[in-house]
Amino acid sequence: MKARERRQKFADRLSKLVGIFLILLVLLVLALQTTVLSAVPFPKSLSFQGSHEDFVVCFEEHAKLAVTDGVTSYRRDVTQPENRIRLIQVKGFLGPSASRVIFIDTNEEGYRIVDGFFEAPHGKSRPVRKYDWLIGWLCGTGNL
Repeated sequence: MKARERRQKFADRLSKLVGIFLILLVLLVLALQTTVLSAVPFPKSLSFQGSHEDFVVCFEEHAKLAVTDGVTSYRRDVTQPENRIRLIQVKGFLGPSASRVIFIDTNEEGYRIVDGFFEAPHGKSRPVRKYDWLIGWLCGTGNL
């Protein structure tokens, strides 16, 4: 066997192993993404220091909760008491079929975000997505 043929066989085996490794790595990431997010418990509320306005701007820029389309609408309003901001996503074409709510309670030291599903549930309420909780935590800590 010539040296060139040996190098070619080695390159073929190496490229096949690298390809298999990359496919297995992608499958592992996909498996972890679905199982880890479903197994990790997320809190019902988070407290942060700083300005709640910066949080709202960051959250509205990155979160799926703030996405709108023909079926999903989003709005922000102030509820009673006056130090509570409500971020709400409503899904439904003619009438609401599901809603997700995050409350932002402001105070002198900082602010606290609360999942409306656990605080004020109703028949059509849904918990906030774990992805949005992660975005909320990243925005609250200033990492995003």
